[in-house]
Amino acid sequence: MAENKTKSLSGYLLGLELIVFVTSLVLLESIFLLFRIGIHPIGFLGAIFITTAWLFWCNEENTYQYVFLYILIGILLLFFIVLINLCLYDYSYDGKAIHQIAMANLKDGWNPVYESADTFYERFPELNQLYSSPAIWIDHYAKASWIFGAVFYQLTGSVEAGKSLNLLFCIAFFLIIADSLKKFGLKKRQTYLIAFLCSFNPVSISEMFSSYLDGSLGISLFLIILSLIESENPYYQRNRKHLATSLTCGILICTNLKYTGFAYAAVFCFSFYIFHLITVFIKNPKNFGITWAKITGYYCIIVSIAILVIGSNSYVRNQLDHHHIFYPLMGPNKIVFSEGRPENFEEMNFYKQFFLMLFSKCENLLKEDVTLKIPFTFSWDEWRVTTCDTRRSGFGPWFSGIFLISLGIIVWELKDSWKTNPWKRNLLLEIMLPSLLLIGIVEHSWVARYSPYLYLIPILSLIMLFKRMNKTQEKNSRHFLYLILPVCMTINMLAFGPVLAKILVRNYQFHKAFAEMKKSPMVLCHLSEKNHGGTVYNLRDQGIHYLFTLEEISDCMSLPELHLDYRILEDEM
Repeated sequence: MAENKTKSLSGYLLGLELIVFVTSLVLLESIFLLFRIGIHPIGFLGAIFITTAWLFWCNEENTYQYVFLYILIGILLLFFIVLINLCLYDYSYDGKAIHQIAMANLKDGWNPVYESADTFYERFPELNQLYSSPAIWIDHYAKASWIFGAVFYQLTGSVEAGKSLNLLFCIAFFLIIADSLKKFGLKKRQTYLIAFLCSFNPVSISEMFSSYLDGSLGISLFLIILSLIESENPYYQRNRKHLATSLTCGILICTNLKYTGFAYAAVFCFSFYIFHLITVFIKNPKNFGITWAKITGYYCIIVSIAILVIGSNSYVRNQLDHHHIFYPLMGPNKIVFSEGRPENFEEMNFYKQFFLMLFSKCENLLKEDVTLKIPFTFSWDEWRVTTCDTRRSGFGPWFSGIFLISLGIIVWELKDSWKTNPWKRNLLLEIMLPSLLLIGIVEHSWVARYSPYLYLIPILSLIMLFKRMNKTQEKNSRHFLYLILPVCMTINMLAFGPVLAKILVRNYQFHKAFAEMKKSPMVLCHLSEKNHGGTVYNLRDQGIHYLFTLEEISDCMSLPELHLDYRILEDEM
């Protein structure tokens, strides 16, 4: 009698399917821009087709029913994620001043490969009157998230759909890393705790419903590192097609979300690249040449696609127009960012700045002196100040203590495995050395959202701690010590609850105000902060009849977070 086997769906494949969809969509739309087609909704269907073909390619043993079940679940997850974001308005500064304007421009026909934003605005003079042009930023910055957002803006008619990428990446990576951690010998509860802390980390959770990109950048970097770890894991071999896909998608997206993503991906990939080649040279010198050629060739191809195709609208344009691919952050006439940091930081190196801020009170201050505190102490106001751009101790009020404990665990594991477990030793060094290097070479590394890779250190420590705890069969006093780090990391995450609560409260106010405006024949509006151009698109998307004035409005109502003053008029003007 034939054995009846029921195959369950893979969380890893579900998560990776979402990542493949995003990468395919951005790649297709970038090609459309190169060929002067512009952003087009057909790229959405093309991305679904590519994702379906990929599922068949990497899972030959699956039936058609399984593949289409993956596609159906993926579409439902995507629908759920977009629906949530349609209900929540982004009122972050950069979201309104840069990101939403860039998405709207792309959706309205702007082609950044062939024209500047200011040239585009000449066709829409009324926009220039309403808000300040962010052309210096949107012309030159990497555009993967804006391309993704523009497509969903076209499909839904709301600019708020464009920020769906953040929640999508959190969910996708949770599914991926949860499945991967099971292969590392962790228990189910440990697996899901680490997967949650890693995917919904302080940076990603505080930016989840904004258009800020650092959380998604961090997760795409985590995906790269996880792929490299699994490719070297001697205890478990994942499907090589899965690994090639996750690494490729991670690099293509990470390098085109922000310029810092290019640096982060390059440094971590180079670290694994060097250690792997050294290992091959020691163990099997005859294969060194072939291994070097394969890996180097792969990176050359992927980086070329990242820069010349997806990055054609930023990296290539910057090189041609300003002689540096990272303009305006580097090269001739670069813009120097000095605002937003304490004045005495000018004389400090980056390491000193970082360690001073590590032990700082969790605050949203700019030029003021740093307030130092003892690790694991806190004041109640620290639990209320977190935002999508928390300037000081942005990983949470207890992160300094968590970081110190994590460093101790890493040193302990390095010492324990130095001679007995070369793979673990190399793994720890492959992650720790680039992390410490980036602190010293990337400006503003003390701001949490500019250094999301640092959260890998407590995550890695937690994995090592749980593995060590699982080896001890009997419960004893040492088990209590093993639980200190996960408990502290969980409590630290509570500091980011007010961010989500504030979003819900503010959005209730926004929905109520917009519903009132939609009922009126005309609304007189004024932007109190002219950089907040994204608010204009919220009004437009809601179908509100508005008339903007550059003068302040008397006897008006106000939505301070949107920098919008308005007065409902009785008659249409």
